[in-house]
Amino acid sequence: MWLGAADILAYQKTLEAVFFSAMQNPDPKGLVARVAAEISIDTESIVLAWNDLIGTMREWLGDRVLTNLKGESITLTPRHYERTVQLNKDHFNDDKLSLCSEQMNGMAKIVLSHYKKIVAEKLLAGFTDLGWDGKAIFAADHPYVDALTGVAGTVDNLSAANVGAAGLEEAVAYFDNLVAPDGSPLDVEPDTLIVAPGQRSDAEELILRQYDATGANNLWYQRFNLIVEKSFTNKYWMLLCTTGPTKPIRLVKRQLAQIAWSGMDSSVLQMRNDIIAGVDARHDAIWTTYQLAFGSTGT
Repeated sequence: MWLGAADILAYQKTLEAVFFSAMQNPDPKGLVARVAAEISIDTESIVLAWNDLIGTMREWLGDRVLTNLKGESITLTPRHYERTVQLNKDHFNDDKLSLCSEQMNGMAKIVLSHYKKIVAEKLLAGFTDLGWDGKAIFAADHPYVDALTGVAGTVDNLSAANVGAAGLEEAVAYFDNLVAPDGSPLDVEPDTLIVAPGQRSDAEELILRQYDATGANNLWYQRFNLIVEKSFTNKYWMLLCTTGPTKPIRLVKRQLAQIAWSGMDSSVLQMRNDIIAGVDARHDAIWTTYQLAFGSTGT
């Protein structure tokens, strides 16, 4: 069958519908859905203020007591990414779009996987990327000043413990002792454990088995959601709070994924047997605050 202009337009619309439908179905329990808040922008760059969790309300007695939110910020310019494939014109005629539809689904998966990739990279970069206090997201000496007493101190959310009961106890203690600048406890409860592939068995033994090796109840059983992140290297692991209004990571999207076509013209198809489909998008990721995370190098 000869592909006329109307046929080409219909095929193009059908394939685009397949692609965008697949883009609407990310894994609801996956890494991005759990740890990242998505932000859409309409400018080349965005200035993002670092988050500092500020605690609870107080009884109003006399003048208001001011909590000085951090003024530090960072300018983020989302990067531009693309993926391009060749489609064989014969597939339109021979299999009535089934193979091409599979390829469109595959391209959507590539985009969703890339969101996951940059979020995972940003999580791991928490061991080196600096936050608003000039320290890495995971650091042993985040500076802290009690807003009421003026007493200075440090907060430690970095460990070298392996994934195990002792390591989790250290991590949970960090969250239990977090306080706001006014000294009030922060309602930050860890819920997600992320480990490297080499730690899968240890992590599953720790939180997915109801009883320990002695037959006693496992206190960590189903305490946390477990994510095994393949891009994590060595023995890195982290415990995060992802259930509050602020997520550990912001996924900033400047341009949603879109498809560009080349060769979808009847005169071009007379000369060649291939159609080019390219998808491109602009996005990037950034940390919000160290207060939602505890990390370990596992060394």
